[in-house]
Amino acid sequence: MESLELLEKKLTQLVGLVGQLKDENKVLEKENGSLKKKLSALERDVLESNESIEHLTTEKEATKGLISDLIKNIDKLVDGGPQA
Repeated sequence: MESLELLEKKLTQLVGLVGQLKDENKVLEKENGSLKKKLSALERDVLESNESIEHLTTEKEATKGLISDLIKNIDKLVDGGPQA
C-alpha cells in the first residue's frame, strides 16, 4: 500500500511538472514570435541601410569625377590663359 501512495505522489508531481513545462513553453513561444518580428524588422532596416550606402557611394564617386573634371578645367584656364 505504501508503494501505491508513493507512486501516486510521484505521478502527481510529474503531472504538476508537465503543467509547468507547458506554461513555460507557451511563454517561450510567445517570446520567440516577438523576437522573430524584431529580427525581421532589423533585417529590413539593414537592407534599407545597405541600399542607402550604395546610393551614397555612387553619388560620392560621381561627385569625385565632377570635382576632378572641374580641377582639370581650372588648370587649363590657369595654364592656358593670357600671359603677362
